Amino acid sequence: MQKSFGFAAPGYEGVLDLFEALLAADPQYSAQLAAYRDGVKIVDLYGGPHITADSVTGRIQFPRAWRRW
Repeated sequence: MQKSFGFAAPGYEGVLDLFEALLAADPQYSAQLAAYRDGVKIVDLYGGPHITADSVTGRIQFPRAWRRW
């Protein structure tokens, strides 16, 4: 089982669980995820055999309307 690194703030543990499930499902899968809410980082995760803490895989920014769901 692959280990993820980083953190999920209290209340966002489900994001960590899902991230780790994706890593466990495919030994070659690598990913990173960061999420902010109201300017505060709430999730910062990475894991997999092809990624490090300094890797950058891409950037997607959602408009403000998507932030309040």
